Amino acid sequence: MSETVSITLKPGFKNLINGLDGSRKALQLLAIAAQHKRPILFMANTVAELNELEDEILFLNQNKHEILRFSDWETLPYDAFSPHQDIISQRLETLAKLTETKNPIVLTTVASCLTRLCPKQHLDAQRFHLKEGQELPLEDLSRKLTNAGYLNVENVHEHGEYAIRGALMDVYPMGADNPIRIDWFDNDIDSIRWFDPETQRSINKVTEIKMLPAKEFPTTAQGIQQFRQAFRERFDTNPLSSPIYQDISSGIIPAGVEYYLPLFFEQTASVFDYLPDETLIIRSDNFNDQFASIKLDFRSRHESLNYNIERPILKPDEICLREDELFAKLNQYANIIFSADGEHPAYSALDVVKIDSRAEQPLSKLQHFSCQHYSKSAHSG
Repeated sequence: MSETVSITLKPGFKNLINGLDGSRKALQLLAIAAQHKRPILFMANTVAELNELEDEILFLNQNKHEILRFSDWETLPYDAFSPHQDIISQRLETLAKLTETKNPIVLTTVASCLTRLCPKQHLDAQRFHLKEGQELPLEDLSRKLTNAGYLNVENVHEHGEYAIRGALMDVYPMGADNPIRIDWFDNDIDSIRWFDPETQRSINKVTEIKMLPAKEFPTTAQGIQQFRQAFRERFDTNPLSSPIYQDISSGIIPAGVEYYLPLFFEQTASVFDYLPDETLIIRSDNFNDQFASIKLDFRSRHESLNYNIERPILKPDEICLREDELFAKLNQYANIIFSADGEHPAYSALDVVKIDSRAEQPLSKLQHFSCQHYSKSAHSG
C-alpha cells in the first residue's frame, strides 16, 4: 500500500486528491515530498489547522525534510498592536531560508500568502555575518544593528534586542534560539558565545553567525524618508496630526506599523516571490471560501476604522493581494488540492493502530505504521 498518487507537475495545473482528512493530510504531504523531491508550500486555512499539521508532520518526518513555518501576524486587520517579536523572527528566518534550503516543506496559512511582504532586496541589504576575529568596532556594529531595526535595551530578553556593557555586547539575533554575547579585543571580535537570557550564563562558543534584520520593513533614514513621502502622497490629511507619521519621522516604531508596510517600499512582494520555480503548492478544496472570508474581514474592519483622520489606514487591496494577483501567482506553480470528500485508495482499508497508554512509548505502533507507509512511498515512483 502506498500513499503516492499521479501528479501533473505542469505550472497552473490543479491536481485533486480526495479522501484526506485528519492526519491523512500529513501522511500524503510527506509522501509527495518523498516522491517528487521538490519544495512544497502547504497553505492551511487557519492557524489552528497549521499548528495541528505542523505537530503531525514533525512527529512523522523524522528529520527527513527541512520543515519551515511561515506564520501570519496573528493580529486582526488594522490592529494597533504589533505581532510578537518571536513571530517576526520566525517569519524572517523562513524567508531567508527559502533562498538557501533545498526542497523545504513550508507550512503557512492562506492569510500569510495574501499579505504583501518586503521584497528580497530588503533582506539582502540588511543581512550580514559576524565572525570571530573580524575587524568591526563595537560602535560600528551598534549602528548596523540600529539600522537593521534592533532595539538598544538594558538587558536582552527578546529577538531584535541588543545591549552594551563596556566592551561586551549582547544581541538576540532574529531566527536564533538564543542570544549571543560578543567580546572585543581592540576593534576585533574576540569571541562569540551563545548564552541563556534567564541565567546570563554562556552556553557554548560559535565562530560565525548570520544576522537578519529585526523588522520586515527598513528603519534606515532612507526607509523612513520613503515612508514619509508615500504617506503624504497616499493620505489627504495633515501628516503633522498623525501620531504614526510623527513617530516614524522621529525614528520611533509604533505598534501596528505592519499595516503600513507598503509605504516603506516602492514595490512590495509576496511569499510566492520567494519560492523556487519548481515549488508544489498544496491547498484545500475550500481555499476560495477562506480567501473570500479573509478579504471580507479586511473590508469590514476597514469600513469601521476608516473614520480616524489621525490614523488613516490603507485599503485592503493595498495590504493584501487582489484576487487576480493571487491566482496569477498560483498559476506560476503546479497546484495540488487536498479534499476531505470521496475516498483515497491508499487509505480505504487501513489497519487499526491502537495507542498503548501503558507502554513506555504509547505512540510507537503509530510511528512504526507511518514509517512503513512513508518508506514505501519514498521508494515508489
